[in-house]
Amino acid sequence: DLKGIDKLELDPKTTCIDIGANIGQSIEYFKSKFNSVHAFEPNKDNYKFLKRKYKNYDYIKLYNFALGRKNETKTLYIPYWKNIISLHQSASLIRQECFDSLKEFLSIRKSDLSIRTSKVKVNKLNNFNIQNVSLIKIDSEGFEKEVLMGMTRYLDQSINIILENTPRSFDFSKKFLESYGYECYRFHNGSFTKKKLNEALNLFFLKKN
Repeated sequence: DLKGIDKLELDPKTTCIDIGANIGQSIEYFKSKFNSVHAFEPNKDNYKFLKRKYKNYDYIKLYNFALGRKNETKTLYIPYWKNIISLHQSASLIRQECFDSLKEFLSIRKSDLSIRTSKVKVNKLNNFNIQNVSLIKIDSEGFEKEVLMGMTRYLDQSINIILENTPRSFDFSKKFLESYGYECYRFHNGSFTKKKLNEALNLFFLKKN
């Protein structure tokens, strides 16, 4: 799906916002494509890893909290396989989402999982005046509805959005973003298509113009 971003031919002088940075998988791509990257990651261990990894990159701004529709404190659920290996890529603010995503993508049995928790701060993207944004990537493990409701100021702009497709939020995300003039696509076989959207791992939301 990163090749789909290449198809957009975004201006390298613009800014990218990475919501749900995890351990920097997307940042590795974004850091050579944009003038600056603002990355949000609520998991404290992941955030510390990112701080070490990108300590020499002044144009990568890191934030240790989640994004949602209001300022609050919530519980982050972090799954562990057999209480040993952290499956932090599937950590979520929605407990059931941890089990659902791991079952869907890795076929991991629920009986092999344990959940550890931590308290995290949640903020609204609307509270940040990040300028010259051309792309927002959202990977929030089922929390997409809340993220979108807290970033409406950005939706009025012509900003491209790539959003992780989860069954929990697909219908809302599509309808909500269409109300702001977006059209929904998946990237498949080298091009954008509107066919079989709910089979896509990520969805692209692009302004009609």
